[in-house]
Order: sequence, then structure tokens, then C-alpha cells
Amino acid sequence: MKFLFLLTTCLVMNACTAPASIAGSAVKLSQAKQKAARAEGMAYMMFLRMGLMVAYIDAGNKVLSTMDCADARLGEPRPLEILKVTQCKAQIISYKEYTIAAEFNNGFAFVADQDGVRQVEAAQLPVLK
Repeated sequence: MKFLFLLTTCLVMNACTAPASIAGSAVKLSQAKQKAARAEGMAYMMFLRMGLMVAYIDAGNKVLSTMDCADARLGEPRPLEILKVTQCKAQIISYKEYTIAAEFNNGFAFVADQDGVRQVEAAQLPVLK
């Protein structure tokens, strides 16, 4: 009798939909991980953008040809926890003309330039030579 009461209560209260709520939680978790990865990529690019400006000033406002983002002149960003950099290049001609292009292991790609930092498709990354 108690079992029947619990079963009825469960069905009436719609508490027996655990698989659907678990699936919903999995989707929310996946979305949260993507947002965290995107935020980490944006923060990394903003740090490099700041470091590139400092390197430009330290070089006496001279053109800095294409360099790897791991170059010590750009500073040492906080280690990435979610993403891994697969390729990253930076160059600066003046404080009004610079580009940083980075691609990460999960397919995210970002560009930082005088227009700001933005996420792009990997195929849209500028080739820095």
C-alpha cells in the first residue's frame, strides 16, 4: 500500500522524470564548460594584447615582427586550465596597427587587434608572417 502511494505521488508530482533532468543538467554543464573555455580564451588574448603594447613601448615604439605568443617580451600569462594553445602569433607595427591570432585545442580561435578581441572561425585567422 505504501509503495502504491509513493508511486502515485511520484507520478503526480512529476518527480519521476530524473532522466530528463539529468540530461538537462548535462546540457547545462556542457554549456557552462564552453562558456568557461571561451572566457579563458578571451582573458588569454586580452593579456597578450596588453603584453604586446608593453613590448612595443619597451622596444622604443619600433616594429616588432611576428613573434610566438610564448615570447618572453609578451609577459607570462597565467597557465591555462581548460584550453591548450595549438598556435599563436603576434605582431605590431604601431599602437594603432597590431594583430594577435591564436587557435586552441578545442577549435576555438581568437583574434586581437585595434578593434578589440573577438572569437572567429579557425579558417578566418589571419596568417602572420
